[in-house]
Amino acid sequence: MAKIPNNVGLLALLQTQWTIWKINRMAQKVPSLNPRDCPLGHYWDSITLKSWLDQNVRFDKLKLMIEGAVRVIMGV
Repeated sequence: MAKIPNNVGLLALLQTQWTIWKINRMAQKVPSLNPRDCPLGHYWDSITLKSWLDQNVRFDKLKLMIEGAVRVIMGV
């Protein structure tokens, strides 16, 4: 059973779910067989994680959580 973190507020939890949905919607636009055919690929490749988070995420704790997840996933 997943536990709800107790160090963030309800609005941050709602934005966490919204951010997950947004990332999943973005991923669905990338063709799995040929990612270079993604119409927004060049734009998405030109922005940094920090600039994307600044534009799309309001809560600092959520930004830190996403940055940490990306570091773990990407191995950096």
